[in-house]
Amino acid sequence: MEEPLTMCCKVNKGEINPEAVGSMKVETINERIGIPFDESKTLYPVMEIFTSIQGEGAMMGIPVDFIRFSGCNLACPWCDTKESWVKPCRHEHIDYADINEMRAKDMYCKDCHVSGTRSELKELKVTNGKYTWMTAEDIAAKCTRAVVVLTGGEPCLYDLEPLILELHTAQKFVCIETNGTLETPESIDWVVASPKPPEYAINAKCFFNELKYVVDDNFDVDCVPPENKKVCGTVWLQPCDYGKQDPKTAASAQRCVDLALSTSYLRVGIQLHKILAIK
Repeated sequence: MEEPLTMCCKVNKGEINPEAVGSMKVETINERIGIPFDESKTLYPVMEIFTSIQGEGAMMGIPVDFIRFSGCNLACPWCDTKESWVKPCRHEHIDYADINEMRAKDMYCKDCHVSGTRSELKELKVTNGKYTWMTAEDIAAKCTRAVVVLTGGEPCLYDLEPLILELHTAQKFVCIETNGTLETPESIDWVVASPKPPEYAINAKCFFNELKYVVDDNFDVDCVPPENKKVCGTVWLQPCDYGKQDPKTAASAQRCVDLALSTSYLRVGIQLHKILAIK
């Protein structure tokens, strides 16, 4: 087993000003579908667990285990993991009120409102992907690397504390990739928040180490929290991937470079795993 990894430059949670970043009510999926919180029984809808290198941000190139959860409270048109959007629901069809502005309130099943018995949820078929209900113990048993990344979808939809405790017991350094709209777990080791348009909202209790912005037509540096404009190296700009043949992809990359050259606190990021053609 690998030695535990210690990361430097951990952000002090006390340095974040909650008044500056807004607030949102948190409702976990466990609450919504009627699964009671219990450290020994909490279940997570896991799409996949796989080992690769981290392709983005400050940990780029580090071998990690990824745990991908099903379900997201947003639905960005350029999302590269659309298969993770589907919420636990016993119906095949998910309705959207407006296909051009797919936000959280429009993603719930119009028929059952994400209801159903535990048995129904376990055996469910979902649109565009599948997931398996797993316990924290089952998930931790499949993680072999020193660093584990919780991703999705949106991991913060779920009560992650039992899982993080299990991973910490196994001497894992636990990271999370979140859109920033929900509260982050108190015991998490590293947080990468990627606020999304049009609001670019960051929850008052989302305590992050890195910020990542996908530079599409909506992005403007005004959406970056003022306190992060004073710290060099914590804010990443990532080109929006519209497809290799779409000229908007190259234009987004050039805009990232231009913004970084003119703004000292910004960094240009890439997706190394896509360049190397690996998962």
